[in-house]
Amino acid sequence: LRLAVGIVNGAFFLTAAIPVLNNGISGQATGLTLFFIPLALAGMVQDRLRLLLTAAGCISTVFLSVWLHSADLLGPPDGREPVNTLQGAIEFTIACIIVTVILERFGQVNRRALEASLQRETALARAMQERQLAERELERERFFSNAIIDNLPGIFVVFDETGETIRGN
Repeated sequence: LRLAVGIVNGAFFLTAAIPVLNNGISGQATGLTLFFIPLALAGMVQDRLRLLLTAAGCISTVFLSVWLHSADLLGPPDGREPVNTLQGAIEFTIACIIVTVILERFGQVNRRALEASLQRETALARAMQERQLAERELERERFFSNAIIDNLPGIFVVFDETGETIRGN
């Protein structure tokens, strides 16, 4: 599960990073929003370290894009100069930090609940297997007892406290 989540997380991260790096952050609201998907996955399913690494990767990618485009290492999209890209990067960083803090707190609670649920499920499965084993053993003993009683020579009868016949051959 962790590997699958890691692969999905990486795919969403690349899906968000490529347009932001290629075109800058101006007019990339969708690209910037996509960064929150791997952030949410890391916060809800993965551990604290992966959440912090994902947040750092998202923020670094946005600032790298701003730097690459401001240094003219990558030209602005459509020949236009990016407007307020540093301010947008700072706003994104603030939003990313807020979401990371919330996910870190909520994710801890969620992971603890999932782990407790998994432990209860494992204990119930073990108890069910033990009960099924005990039932099979009881059935074998019942079959053995019935075979002995049915093959006793003579008459064999068991009565309860009220005198009712419980068992006989």
